[in-house]
Parts: sequence; C-alpha cells; structure tokens
Amino acid sequence: AEESVKRHHLRKWLKDNSLSDIDIRHILDWNYYIERLGGAIQKIITIPAAMQGISNPVPRIRHPDWLHKKMVEKNDTLKQRKISELFTRLPSKTNDKEGNNREESCDIEDLMKETTEISEKQPVACVKKRKRDATPEKHIPKNWKEALGPAPPFGTTRDDRLKWLAFHKSKWRWQKEHEESRRN
Repeated sequence: AEESVKRHHLRKWLKDNSLSDIDIRHILDWNYYIERLGGAIQKIITIPAAMQGISNPVPRIRHPDWLHKKMVEKNDTLKQRKISELFTRLPSKTNDKEGNNREESCDIEDLMKETTEISEKQPVACVKKRKRDATPEKHIPKNWKEALGPAPPFGTTRDDRLKWLAFHKSKWRWQKEHEESRRN
C-alpha cells in the first residue's frame, strides 16, 4: 500500500497521531508473539518428546517447570507403581500352526525377563472338578417315603391312630432336618 494509506490506517488502529515511523516491524510486540509461538511448540513438540523419554528437540524453548517434576515422578524407581501400569491386556486367543485357537499362557517369571517374546509352550491340563473319594457314596434318600417307608393306615382303634401319629411326627422331623440342611 502507499505510505499515506499505511500511515492513516496505523494511526487509526493504534490510536496514536504522533506516529512518525510506520515500519510494522518496530510497532509489533515481538516478545509476545515469540512467547505464543514457544507455547505452541511446547504443546506440540517438546512436552510429548519429554513424556516419551526423548531429549528436547528444540533447545531454544525450555521445558516448563512442572514437566521436570512429572518426569522425576514417572522415572522414580522407589515409587510404588499402579496396578494398571504393571499389567496390560494380551490378546485373548492366537492361532496355532494348525489353525486352532488357543489361549497364550506364560509364567510370571517370564514377564520380568528382558525379552518380550513369549516362548511356545505345551498346553497344560487344568482339572477344575473336585477330586472324588475312593469310598463309595452312601445312598441318601431324596424324600421321606424312601427314608421312612409307607405311612401306616389311620385305622379305627386308638393304637392304630397312635402309630399313625408317631410315624407322621418322625416324618415331620425328617422333613424339617432336610429342609434346614438344604438351606445351608
């Protein structure tokens, strides 16, 4: 633009009528823009590099103070680690040479070795059923008829009715005991 147009708009924009030098390089606050650019470079380049353990790729821009503290905490050998940092998920199934799916297994000692390869191991049988006793099981009656037999008839005499009542009392006792054992 022409000098008169530049001077007019710069005086209007800066609200300074005494402006004689209209060179834009002398008017700008370069420290402000350098600081803003440095902040953007920190966010995009230097902070991610430091978090990955890489030395500062832009030495003119210092790391922020908080980043040094965070890196010391991250690399502290005496600090107790979080459980999520110690264990990671492995793929649940891998394909054998034959094409069969099988779960990958390794020992805890293998996790702490420097090599990250998991060696091919033979599958191990895992028995999940309870071991059975060698002695034969006793026959446990499932209902009162198997345990006590058939009920006597009600009868017409007093003795027949007392036998009937005694049988039913023993039947009720048996039912109560088995109901309690089933709950426990």
